[in-house]
Amino acid sequence: FFFFFLVMKILFLSLECASPIFSGNGTLSRSILNALLEQEDVNILCFSCLPTSDKEIGALCSTDDKKGKYFPEHWYDKNKFDAKLISVPSSKWFRHDIDSAWKEYNEGLSTDSVHHIVSSYCPDIILGIDWTTLPPCKKFASLSTSSTHMNNIPYIYLNFRVFHTNIDISNEEREFYKNIEYKAWKIAKKTIALSPVDAKSLDVLTSYSV
Repeated sequence: FFFFFLVMKILFLSLECASPIFSGNGTLSRSILNALLEQEDVNILCFSCLPTSDKEIGALCSTDDKKGKYFPEHWYDKNKFDAKLISVPSSKWFRHDIDSAWKEYNEGLSTDSVHHIVSSYCPDIILGIDWTTLPPCKKFASLSTSSTHMNNIPYIYLNFRVFHTNIDISNEEREFYKNIEYKAWKIAKKTIALSPVDAKSLDVLTSYSV
């Protein structure tokens, strides 16, 4: 008898995930990764950010030779985990809002080399943390893999914070967040919120017209 074990290949996108983390977003991202890697039938490719002031912004950095520096070293056991980091300005670190490094993260993930890595990896599912991962997900949707078109791969929108409900923001910022959070909700196969209150705030966006 021959037994075939299917491995789910997960593309994990999070602005804050590699050390040094600075908020609950990073802590929760790592908790999710840790829980997933405890499963036998998963393989994860992660793209996150690396704050820097001396490297080319948007450069792609491998973690293969720095295991244990950016992520727990045991995550690399059994060849189940790989991570690539996009260098972003250290001046934009410590935040997840409109003034964060989301544009540099998106630009870094828009290169031909990253697109080649993603299409060659051929993920079964994309897990994206917050609205900052929507722009690269939309670009990945235009790619093709050896077995399918990336547009057919389900995108799971993990909402750690509903930004359009922030109090001290301008009307322009609120509209920006409403627009991008609505789009993330709309294209996602599934949206996961952290609380019933957050889920209700996102549900309101179902009637939002861009």
